[in-house]
Amino acid sequence: ERWTLRHVTTQVESFETFWRDGQTLFAEHAKEVGGREGVILNPNVSLARALEGAGAVQILTARARGRMVGYLVTLISPTLEDKDLVSAMQNTFFVAKAYRGIGPRLQRESIDRLRTRGVGEVILRAGVRGSGPRLGALYQRLGAREYGRLYNLILKAA
Repeated sequence: ERWTLRHVTTQVESFETFWRDGQTLFAEHAKEVGGREGVILNPNVSLARALEGAGAVQILTARARGRMVGYLVTLISPTLEDKDLVSAMQNTFFVAKAYRGIGPRLQRESIDRLRTRGVGEVILRAGVRGSGPRLGALYQRLGAREYGRLYNLILKAA
């Protein structure tokens, strides 16, 4: 049966639930986008738990009939530029291939929840692997403007 949006729920979940239920989806994500040059995939679980404890992470998931089919993880912190500004930066975003149509919904839901938390800006990253190169168009449809470019300099071999 073809899925419809009514089959998909979005919710903020704890890191423990995300970590427990997301392993199959994490593997699909890693296989689809491949590795980053100079970096091995070795999730920092203890840091994720600490960030959650400090209120510095938002984990939004999408589930279809209980099964996780997408996620959007955002890191939240104050900024050095403005003591009254809370900033969020998307860290990892993935939707299972069969559910790709829900990506914009996850993005909007994440932004709405961040706004409710008092976040004043969201930095949306369009990477160079996987769907990254196409994300800029989605971000612009959400009202974002290009904010410069990120460069990555690997200082340590994996």
